[in-house]
Amino acid sequence: MFNHDDETPTGGYWPSVTDLFITLFIISIVMLGAVFYVLLPKNNIAAKERVITAVGRDFVRVIEPTNLLRAELGLQPIRYQGAEQVIKDLKVTCTVAVERIQVLKKNDPTGMADEIRSLKAKIKELEELLRKLQEQVKATPEKEDLVELRRKIEQLENENQELKRENTNIVINEERSEFRFDPGSPIISPTFSKALRDRVPNESGGFNEPPFPRIAAEIIKRQNRVDTLELIGHTDGVPLSTTGNLDQRLPDLLAGELGDSRRLSAGSNNDLGLLRALALKQEWLAYVDSFGPIRDREVLQRINLRCYSAGQTILPVPESKPTPDSFRRKNDRARRIEMRLTRLGRVTDGNKTQ
Repeated sequence: MFNHDDETPTGGYWPSVTDLFITLFIISIVMLGAVFYVLLPKNNIAAKERVITAVGRDFVRVIEPTNLLRAELGLQPIRYQGAEQVIKDLKVTCTVAVERIQVLKKNDPTGMADEIRSLKAKIKELEELLRKLQEQVKATPEKEDLVELRRKIEQLENENQELKRENTNIVINEERSEFRFDPGSPIISPTFSKALRDRVPNESGGFNEPPFPRIAAEIIKRQNRVDTLELIGHTDGVPLSTTGNLDQRLPDLLAGELGDSRRLSAGSNNDLGLLRALALKQEWLAYVDSFGPIRDREVLQRINLRCYSAGQTILPVPESKPTPDSFRRKNDRARRIEMRLTRLGRVTDGNKTQ
């Protein structure tokens, strides 16, 4: 039989297999820790560089446009507080963007299709405008031409202001006995014709200046600034009882085949205003043909003549709240002719154009 002491195991010189594996595992952990300690970024590297080192240089290409999107969504930009935090911020960005899109779809079930079409149309318009502007830039004059153009513009503006200051508008009013037409008639009497050319005594012992010499003097004085003499006939509102023939005979007069306006008859106050303006035109042409000296006569002959009818449409004294009776009533002051100097185009001086 055996004693109990003989059954107790006796330790050997070599360690067991288990002890060897444990020892190797511990050594491996220590070596791995040493490698990570050597290879991982140190604390003195900036947070952004640590994230880029851990995740990859291409990560910047994601962060920068993402921050633009976050600004539009009202979120703070990503601050590079570690890779995990950056990825978390990216997820938040996507979540908020999706929520915002869902809200837009809810408010506009069509997916903003109409708005997109409208924007495309506007873009197309802007592209067309850009194309036109580019063409204009190509056609823009050189610097010297622009200087000359500005000079001419300033000259025209100054002339326009001067014309306003020197406005010549002579009213031939039937309140003066020598300037009266017979009711409903455009015929200028011999007394009327003489008063257009010569001074007429007035009740105060002086003389009334005739309109034609005054207008002629203004044209000669301002020949480089005026080119048109407008003759405007006005009437009151008393209706005419005659039948007019302007539609049939006026073209003959305008073509020079009728002789004078005495063969025309007015069927309305508008007709009468025009016929009186035409009669004044014939008187003016006769006055110019006999004007001297010849050089001044040529200046007067170059002026364009335009005849208009205002009929009863313009009251001699403006009223703030006119009534129908304002335009119907008999009124000597309403029966008048205006002679107005103006500039409607380019003024010519001999063979020169200004």
